Amino acid sequence: MEGRKIITDQFTPSDFYDSCPIIKRINNIVGAQNFKQIIGLSISIFVPLIILSFVTLKENRFFYGSVTMPLEKYGNILGMSFLGDTMVWPFTFIVPITFLLLKYAGRTSAELLNRICQKASKEWTTDNQDGFQRTVEKAKEILKLNVGWQAKCLKIAPWIIALLFWSYNTATCALHDFIGKSMYPYKADKVVVLKNSAIVPSAIKKDTKFPTTVKLDHKINLPKWDCDIKKSPMSTLTTRVWTIFYYGLLPFILSRLITLIWGVSSFLLAISKWEAKNKKQAIKIGPFGEDGFGGLSYLADTGMSYFYIIVSFILMLTMSFIKEGPEPSWHNYILLIAFVPIAFLSLITPTVAIRQPIVRAKKDQLQVIVREINALSHQILDNTEKNEISAGERHSFQNDRLSSLKLLYDHVSNIPEWPFSSSTYFQVCITMGVPVGMIVLDKVIGKILM
Repeated sequence: MEGRKIITDQFTPSDFYDSCPIIKRINNIVGAQNFKQIIGLSISIFVPLIILSFVTLKENRFFYGSVTMPLEKYGNILGMSFLGDTMVWPFTFIVPITFLLLKYAGRTSAELLNRICQKASKEWTTDNQDGFQRTVEKAKEILKLNVGWQAKCLKIAPWIIALLFWSYNTATCALHDFIGKSMYPYKADKVVVLKNSAIVPSAIKKDTKFPTTVKLDHKINLPKWDCDIKKSPMSTLTTRVWTIFYYGLLPFILSRLITLIWGVSSFLLAISKWEAKNKKQAIKIGPFGEDGFGGLSYLADTGMSYFYIIVSFILMLTMSFIKEGPEPSWHNYILLIAFVPIAFLSLITPTVAIRQPIVRAKKDQLQVIVREINALSHQILDNTEKNEISAGERHSFQNDRLSSLKLLYDHVSNIPEWPFSSSTYFQVCITMGVPVGMIVLDKVIGKILM
């Protein structure tokens, strides 16, 4: 540590979400750090769930199979009830949990950058042009969204997306009778038919057991619990308010995650660039870190915190595949396919950004050991002697030291250049298994119910 002063923490979790007023305000009242935040979290989950359950029960839209529509020659067509709409009530849990994951990502990011700051070399900290202090300041400017056109986009885009989505949702779900039924989003040509004694199912074989799935020759509008302002005004209006707070929050969470990854990656890339330019180490990465990764295993934890957030979005998209009634829309498939590689990119981005310094530090350590081994090998070959040590003792001492250096070389060589352990891979598999498991579970339960 020769003359290298200990650097205090440069980042706090609040640096990662204070620049967004929506996220900052919610952060103060929803969380798991104190009693007040736990109460706020509980309210955000259970109050809307209770209200929505109450109004849908009152309007007979709550239970599976409660929303139907008679169709001539077939019987009753199954629509979508409140319990069957997995794009609403599960989100009452998933969205607050996703927000908690964002807070966790802020904490792990702050911890990662602070640990790296504590490893800052004297050369990096004393460079007043592109060194340590300038790197910290630039990262903070990015986190505050004060840098470039990208920052302006990340400030404005969540508002625009939230407003457009709410407007589209309101127009198509609540106002379709007034502005045109062609805008109604819940259409299907593959429907579930229930038994209806008032309708003779002439289009279905006589020995068919109900309920049954049939394929129509054209798409029809399927009834939905919150899309009929005449029959279910409370359900329709309450859901539009719910949409503002739950669907509306998602673009802000995603924008903040992008900002967070941008700020952290910028900081880590600046280290790589500084080392490449100055041919010196910006951070001191030792071979004997307690975590076995040169003290940088927290890179994997930070990447996993980003991964969890993206997977929660994947889980939300998965909900569209298990809802009652209509099948997923084309955009659900596109978004799901897009988010899977994004999840893995978010996982490895911090490590990729600083991998070169890790590789360079490992290479430098190996070069030092190789020089020592070469020097000692020459001494043994020359049988150099010291006055106070006999030749035999000297030779034995040199052999022992050479063996130790070889063991050290093997140890440094085996240090992973990617800070991912078997535990990381296990977490990835389990996390990705959740949305997959939901689809499998739905198929199993669906068969039982049918």
